[in-house]
Amino acid sequence: MKKKNGKRPKPGVDSTSSRKKEKLVLNEGYDDENHDYIIKPGERWNDQYEIDSLIGKGSFGQVAVLSSNSLFVLLIA
Repeated sequence: MKKKNGKRPKPGVDSTSSRKKEKLVLNEGYDDENHDYIIKPGERWNDQYEIDSLIGKGSFGQVAVLSSNSLFVLLIA
């Protein structure tokens, strides 16, 4: 039996069922699926620093721009 796209369905897999992937809640919602802290622009830390933006994310951590009285960059490893 062939589908419209010309491929056969895998045995035991119902392609018509719609299963949603359950979203895991890690660290009470503060971490993503890779166990990295979720950086949110506008978030305040220690009532002094405010996150302006996320610059990048990689294997060894995340880099964000923070502001207080001056701008600086923070690496979260």
